Amino acid sequence: MKTAVRAVVWMVVGLMPAMALGQTGPQPGTWECEGQSDQRPYVCDIGAAKPLSMVSFVQLLQDDATIRGTVARIGMPDAAELQRVLVNDPWVSYEVRTYYRDYDRMYVYGRAFILGNPQVSMLRHEGPIPATWLASRAPIDADAEALRAEEAAARAEAVADRAERLADRAEAIADAMAADFPRRLQKN
Repeated sequence: MKTAVRAVVWMVVGLMPAMALGQTGPQPGTWECEGQSDQRPYVCDIGAAKPLSMVSFVQLLQDDATIRGTVARIGMPDAAELQRVLVNDPWVSYEVRTYYRDYDRMYVYGRAFILGNPQVSMLRHEGPIPATWLASRAPIDADAEALRAEEAAARAEAVADRAERLADRAEAIADAMAADFPRRLQKN
């Protein structure tokens, strides 16, 4: 089992005792959920979403053909998150959410249990990026980014100048050695 899948499976372990006792998930309409979306009344978020690094997301791509298909179609997302959710059986209690700012699209993927294994992965929702998600992300400060880029360029230029000086010095040493070499071959 791949590392990314193992991490997700451990998140699901919390559901296993209830499933072993034959208990089913919560029934629709019995959820007390704050911030539940009108577009997705069948899902209730539990806690804050955990951002996925691009390294983790790439590992997830290796295991999930549905997400891989979306990425092949429109490219890598700007952000990806793992969100615990309260859902009915047979769905797993987490979702992977990807965000594409250029398209103003959010894609939500879920897994379902088949014979006790989380085998089926599906695109559960596609819609615009929620305003609350956009508001929670820091806006990009173009002036600060430009200043950081200028500072990085200045540092790179200083390193390049030093490398050029060292190369000139090495070339001078090599020329001196080349001129001295024939003299050393002569017998005295």
